[in-house]
Amino acid sequence: GVSVRNSATGDQVAEMIPWSNLAWLQVHQGHLPLWNPFNGLGLPLAFNWQSGAFSLPVVVSYAFPLHLAYTVQIVLTTVIAGTGAYVLARVLRVGVIGCAIAGTVFELSGSFMGWLGYPHASVMSWAGWLLAVAILIVRGGHRVRNISLFAVLLALAIYAGQPEILTMLVASAIIVVGTMVIVNARSSQRSGRRSRPLIDLVLAIGAGLGLGAPLILPGLQVLSASTRNSGALVAQTDVGKSLPPHDLFHLLVQGYNGLPIAGSHVFGDTVYFDTAAYVGVIAIALAVLGLIRGWRRSDIAAIGVLAVVIALVVFAPPVEALFLHLPQIQTIDWHRELMVLGLCIAVLAGAGMDVMVRREAWRSTMVVLGGVLAGCLVLLLVLLVFGTSGLSDTDASLRRQSLLWPLITTGLAMAVVGGLAAWTARKGTRPSPRFPRLSAGQFAAGLLLLVETAFLIASGAPLWSSSVNGVSATPPVSALVRSVGNATVGFGAYTCFDGPSTTSLGILPETNILYGIHEFDFYDPILPKRYFQAWAEVSTTGAGVPIFNSFCPAIATAAQARRFGVEYVLVSHGAAGPTGAVFDRQVGGEDLYRIPNSSAATLTPTTAEGGLPPVDAEGTPVAVSHPSPSSWKITTSSPTDQVLRLRLTNQPGWHATIDGHPLDTEPYAEVMIQARIPAGRHVIELSYWPPLFTLGLIVAGGCVILLATASVVARRRHRSPVPAHARPRDLPGTEDDSED
Repeated sequence: GVSVRNSATGDQVAEMIPWSNLAWLQVHQGHLPLWNPFNGLGLPLAFNWQSGAFSLPVVVSYAFPLHLAYTVQIVLTTVIAGTGAYVLARVLRVGVIGCAIAGTVFELSGSFMGWLGYPHASVMSWAGWLLAVAILIVRGGHRVRNISLFAVLLALAIYAGQPEILTMLVASAIIVVGTMVIVNARSSQRSGRRSRPLIDLVLAIGAGLGLGAPLILPGLQVLSASTRNSGALVAQTDVGKSLPPHDLFHLLVQGYNGLPIAGSHVFGDTVYFDTAAYVGVIAIALAVLGLIRGWRRSDIAAIGVLAVVIALVVFAPPVEALFLHLPQIQTIDWHRELMVLGLCIAVLAGAGMDVMVRREAWRSTMVVLGGVLAGCLVLLLVLLVFGTSGLSDTDASLRRQSLLWPLITTGLAMAVVGGLAAWTARKGTRPSPRFPRLSAGQFAAGLLLLVETAFLIASGAPLWSSSVNGVSATPPVSALVRSVGNATVGFGAYTCFDGPSTTSLGILPETNILYGIHEFDFYDPILPKRYFQAWAEVSTTGAGVPIFNSFCPAIATAAQARRFGVEYVLVSHGAAGPTGAVFDRQVGGEDLYRIPNSSAATLTPTTAEGGLPPVDAEGTPVAVSHPSPSSWKITTSSPTDQVLRLRLTNQPGWHATIDGHPLDTEPYAEVMIQARIPAGRHVIELSYWPPLFTLGLIVAGGCVILLATASVVARRRHRSPVPAHARPRDLPGTEDDSED
């Protein structure tokens, strides 16, 4: 009976906020947030390429109260994105007003706002900063500083998660640098200088990867064992499919195909935030002006080329088809580069705004702005009249409503540009008596900035809401917590998110983290393939949807539950429980069944020959304690040799000891862990710390030392006295200092 305000933010409720809360709690308990013990049989937390547990916004949020932590991450991500676009425009030598519109348009653009709250936007928030430093690398001068700064920024983007967005960022930097090198090639007389920016960029990328090694190395290990590492993913989904060309209208209009909010709905598009791209008519007009006026400059040309390349990749099916045949990157959703396109338009709009301020009296400036605005106005009117053909009355009404703000802002922009043209035609560039410190161009630019900001805020605000109360448990959830404690809860029906036939039981996968309930299901981007192999051994029914990152098996028998340590099973009220299970109580509208002799850890005698017992051999439950979220402690006592079987995901990084000495472990039932325990009383401890995480820390530390050493050496060389006979043109880097 609850009306969902924004259906497109479901993953934030089901994944991002729970992981954020879990990481916050673990850090405040004095632990690194490495492991999620509440879903499946436990899964990596820091290395799942989504949680961003070590990203800058998340790290800063650890200093705030828990109920504000996620909001802090949202705000800081937005600030990073806006200031990055501002700095990029400043590096392009754009004035303050132009930089302001660049930052405003990017951070409030449809593509960025659509992904805000997801790691996609967290990674992309560093785009402006990275491209700004990439341009400085091409200009030369302060080489070590620029390489080091690019490496640090790239590492910050890496820790934000989402490797596919990271790939897009690196590719964008390469396109910008490559374009600038080609454009500048004619003006350079030294062949060594032509390749130096590319060499510096490669060094910077390498150093950034080194600084990000603590996440990259164990993250790639987790990725290699997941369903993401499968060519079938491309064939079974829309991954890599380009958008239809008519989706270019989304650059001008918010909600052209509806909105995923209460009172509206999305039609024509599969996923709202995959197609949202609005930047507004004003931004488009200014971007065209900026590109026309600055295309001879290598840096402006590079941003323009990047925008064109992205537009072709996103909206031209033949171009994107090429990427489907490239190894390793064929599973990337390239249409998510709409965020980079939004950045390019925002920065070019800043350059156009700067032209308008500095060249207000140029007739051609007014002609370009007026022409683009008039063309967009005609297009919007055509869409208003003919764009609703074939739609239902409801959808047609939604589309007409979406055109209202663009029409109003376009009309206001034309009035501003017309007023500026009339003023400069009569009085030239003389300031107004009422505003003696403002030129006509500055005044008009300020008005356009206000109108554009109003459009962007009005477009994005309905998508957002927040609460300072945090998550509260309903009475049935509280009853479930009291009933099961730390035990693992499974489900008697298929509960994945695959359509209206889904049976909703328990709590949404990953959302259960918020209540401290351990469920035998998960919704994780790095879904281990071994789970499906393990479930196939005990059941012929499906266990989930690998391509949608879901594992949610329907437990039909107590034997199935015991194999995986599931101690309770929820079914719909009145439905039959698993065979061999014992009814416990009713919880809300569901019935809770208990599984006899099921436990997270059991001791099973070895065979007469000393071998491993059968997979489903009866075992004796033993108690487990958890000194930390990523550690187990078990005390065993037996007169004979036993096999300790742990319902714990056999993920690389788990280390076991027995009485303080190393203990060898073996896989159990494809996905779990077992170990041979000799007779007697023993204390077994397990902890999760991937060796590749240690190696990554060493690599990152080495990169820090290397960059710091290079910086010190460069500083000393810069301060060293210059021989009297040396001419400035003979000094390394002198030819570039004027551009820095």
